[in-house]
Amino acid sequence: MRSWLICFMERVMQSKEKAKVWIHGKSGKMGQEISRLCQASLWCENTGGSWDETSATDFAAGLNSSEVILDFTSQEGNATLLSQIKKSCFKNKKILIGSTGLQKNQINDWKILTKELNLSILVAPNTSLGILLLLKSALAIAGICKEQGFDLEIEETHHRGKKDSPSGTALFLGRQIASEMKANLATSRQGPRQNHEIGIHATRAGGIYGEHKLRFISEEEELCFQHRALSRKLFAKGALVLAKWVASQPAGFFEVQDIPVKELLP
Repeated sequence: MRSWLICFMERVMQSKEKAKVWIHGKSGKMGQEISRLCQASLWCENTGGSWDETSATDFAAGLNSSEVILDFTSQEGNATLLSQIKKSCFKNKKILIGSTGLQKNQINDWKILTKELNLSILVAPNTSLGILLLLKSALAIAGICKEQGFDLEIEETHHRGKKDSPSGTALFLGRQIASEMKANLATSRQGPRQNHEIGIHATRAGGIYGEHKLRFISEEEELCFQHRALSRKLFAKGALVLAKWVASQPAGFFEVQDIPVKELLP
């Protein structure tokens, strides 16, 4: 027989009101995967999404009734979301921005809106927890590698249909490490390698979900960090973990690299 305590705890968990989540971009591949995981989630439930298939009235109503908003669209979709939240003055929302390729001015617009409407916003160009661990591991040795004369090259591989090149994740990794190593990014190198340079190389082929490799190379040795995505589901799982994290935060603007890994543990 199952113990009375287990039965009691299950009833308590089931009685808790789940956070209402709006998936901005629900009709996309990532949106569909996140929606499926929401169905089995104990802390949230999906209340709608698909900004490009929803009337303006339903779009505004859906955002208004949701506590947490997940954005997995595009530059255009992200701009539409920002415009609607600003227009409707939706305050105290918790927002995870997973769309890639956003420009600096778009990020700055979100920072401004964060203060105006008391929002909690987390920007995560990649929602894989493995990528976050990869970055933090690389940052831990980047300074030492620079002092010891190591060069850094970033290689990324994605499916043949991916539109942006290099990937938003490769640029995200490169910018963070370049800041630590006081280096410049080279995405289309011509001629020999320059001093204080990090090269980024892109391959588009087949149906690969995503591979990112950080190669620290000296005259005598190489140290390599690599992350390989085996399923799109890992990004959806990571998105819900990050969404739960930002849902618990006070108003403010956060970037994924600033999150202590221990805070993401169950």
